[in-house]
Amino acid sequence: MFLIKQNDELPNFQALLRTRVDDQNPQPVDLTGATVKFKMQSLGGGPLKVDAPAVILDAITGSVSYEWVAADTDTVGQYRAEFEVTFLSGRVLSFPTQGFLPVQVMPSI
Repeated sequence: MFLIKQNDELPNFQALLRTRVDDQNPQPVDLTGATVKFKMQSLGGGPLKVDAPAVILDAITGSVSYEWVAADTDTVGQYRAEFEVTFLSGRVLSFPTQGFLPVQVMPSI
């Protein structure tokens, strides 16, 4: 679970995007020429809290990062997130491919 305090903008949310050939061998996703978005929604559903571009740190290893803005973390709660990749072909794949990335925004003093 990724933990961040209310209204904080650091640390960035970083991930290594992988696909599974089988259960033992996750392979990095080549993001060369792709675009990536970070999406986050309350566990209760409703509109997306975040739907914004992410940064590709290393296309060959599938390393990505999302840089928070204050509005992303202004509401305490539990969220589910994913990275949505659009490849050069125009085809889209979301990561993780099963389930979501848990995010918790904790109260700040």
